[in-house]
Amino acid sequence: MGNAVLQRFEILEVDAKQSIDWNRFVWTNPCGTIFQSYDMLKVYEASGMPAFILGLKRNEGFSSGLLAHFVCEREGVLSSLSRRCIVFGGPLYVRNGDLGGLAQLLQECKKRIRRRALFAEVKNHSFDSSPIRDIMISSGFEYNKHLNLLMDLTQPMQQIWCRLRDDRRKGIRKAERIGISVEKATGRVDIAECYRLLKETLTNARVPLAHHPSGSFLDNAFRLLDPAGLIHLFVARFDGRAVAASVVLSYKDRVYNWYQGSALSYRRYRPNDVLVWQTMMWAKDHGYKVFDFLGAGTPGEEDGVRDFKSGYGAQLVEFGLYKLVNSPIRYMIAQKGFGLYRRFFLR
Repeated sequence: MGNAVLQRFEILEVDAKQSIDWNRFVWTNPCGTIFQSYDMLKVYEASGMPAFILGLKRNEGFSSGLLAHFVCEREGVLSSLSRRCIVFGGPLYVRNGDLGGLAQLLQECKKRIRRRALFAEVKNHSFDSSPIRDIMISSGFEYNKHLNLLMDLTQPMQQIWCRLRDDRRKGIRKAERIGISVEKATGRVDIAECYRLLKETLTNARVPLAHHPSGSFLDNAFRLLDPAGLIHLFVARFDGRAVAASVVLSYKDRVYNWYQGSALSYRRYRPNDVLVWQTMMWAKDHGYKVFDFLGAGTPGEEDGVRDFKSGYGAQLVEFGLYKLVNSPIRYMIAQKGFGLYRRFFLR
């Protein structure tokens, strides 16, 4: 696609030639996360998931930008009703700078997703986006409340332990007492086991897996991110069998709890409890300052995942998300249709 030239800015689709400058912008931005990096773009592209980075550039470098990728949960005739665009953590912008070009950047983004996705979501799990809320809303994005949990790892370990809810401490002790161990793993067999547990968890929750059924997304993530130490796999084992696993991403001073799954038949042994705890302690031991749970649902709605995560005593924050619906009628049909699909076919 051609570039759109503004009076003082240039909006361009970032490619390999600008990747070093873009990664430097993300790394030095206070709100920059791994989900906006060029490294993550390569993971999406290698996995057959369309994605792009739009950057708004001055002569001296980038002043704002975002990474968007497309997810389609169903194939065939249902694909157009399940394709959405996701922007994790964006858009990035220079704080206390001129935001005059951000609205143009958002308009350019909207043009590129209008015919490719039913709706778009900008998820602000990790940092407060209120300074640009007015720009987002005036650009057509609707603000929705959304929660997250952030654990401060700079606290003493005993203080973190005391913040845990009683049932979470009991679960950790039970898992350790019966012999469940947690190890950091890297092998392809371990990745395959992790995907098996993830798929079992989502199937049990009646949530369609958005990534490729072959598990190529996780394979590509480890192949591309592991050499730079940006991805880590933790596996909980009982009698040598993998019963729970989690994939976390690390970037700057944060660790992100990206994916987690467990075997339904072993959950009574509480492997998830000790898995998260040991992962958090690994992050603390390696100097990371924040453990980011990456989402805790909508305020006022019952959420079993949030209930589990909140047991670790992390700080509950509400940074929200923004939604842009390209076709309200088709969106309404999709919402009703997939509600029926989950009810009758994902059982």
